[in-house]
Amino acid sequence: MVRPEGDILMGRIYTDGSLLDGKCVFEKQCIALGWAFVVVDESGSVVASARGCPPKWVTSIYGAELWAVSMVVQHAIPGACSILVDCQSVQKDCSRGVAWAMAPCRMYARAWASVMAASDDGLSPIDITWMPAHTAEHDVGHLAKSNGELLSAIDRASKGKADLLAEAAAGVNRAPRGVRERIEAEAAELSHMAVWLARVTQEANHFPLDGRFIRDSTAVSARLRKGGIKRKVISPSGSESTSAAKSLCQVERMLKVPRLSALRDRILSRRV
Repeated sequence: MVRPEGDILMGRIYTDGSLLDGKCVFEKQCIALGWAFVVVDESGSVVASARGCPPKWVTSIYGAELWAVSMVVQHAIPGACSILVDCQSVQKDCSRGVAWAMAPCRMYARAWASVMAASDDGLSPIDITWMPAHTAEHDVGHLAKSNGELLSAIDRASKGKADLLAEAAAGVNRAPRGVRERIEAEAAELSHMAVWLARVTQEANHFPLDGRFIRDSTAVSARLRKGGIKRKVISPSGSESTSAAKSLCQVERMLKVPRLSALRDRILSRRV
């Protein structure tokens, strides 16, 4: 029977980390992280649990998963409990030793310090096993954990409980919905404007006119600039026109494109 004895954890412990609002549009300004673990008995009943938010210097899901493990090892008895994580990187890194964990380049060395301090030799202080994440009911009895055992119904259910706790913990420091919706709306508007700009550029550099393609700018030779000679072209109607008239004709034709016309109207409305 697994049971907590005061602040001491014994038995099977399932950890999890959660990251909310990590989409690219937020530019890592709205990231909310949480960690959690649950302790279950032989029947799968939860006998202890904990959740919280990692410190500000933890900025990734890897860091949240590692912080959950560090919270466990501070209250666990080595050899009397086993940890099951769904982050394979954390599970593998636990066996790399103190030199690796405490290297000056290690971003989460402070978190690794508490994990490695749980043993004298700097190796994995307790039994840490990786298990598949985000599994379905039909995966029970088919997917294998890192120790070779097959995924059980208790594993899947316990991991789901830890996941809910970690997500709830992350939600505590989540940016207000209004802020997130405004950022997403601004990002969507910027994306549309970028698409329109790309199409304008395409039209300006590859615009069909009189059976050929023209650009919005044409190089003028030094002779023409110095002599003040105006280049003449034949307009679609057959009459002669200056380069200025030609440009005006091109602009009028380009503005007949629906999206370019909409872009022009939008700019004019903002100026007003």
